[in-house]
Amino acid sequence: MKIAKIYPRDIIAFFTLIACFILISMGINHVVSGIAIMIITYYFSKRVYEETNPNGDLKQKVKKIEEQINKPS
Repeated sequence: MKIAKIYPRDIIAFFTLIACFILISMGINHVVSGIAIMIITYYFSKRVYEETNPNGDLKQKVKKIEEQINKPS
């Protein structure tokens, strides 16, 4: 995976994660670790999906699969 462009959400995610890690190192760990996990999973899943599907063609793929299923054999 190669990052082609840096978006504002990338910068926000980076600084938020840095803040979470600082708070965790200070001992405030109860809620902050959950926030960090949510940010990491959402951000990377969304980023990987957008990198592999730049045109967002998921709807067309679903439509093709539905046509194949509904086609009489």
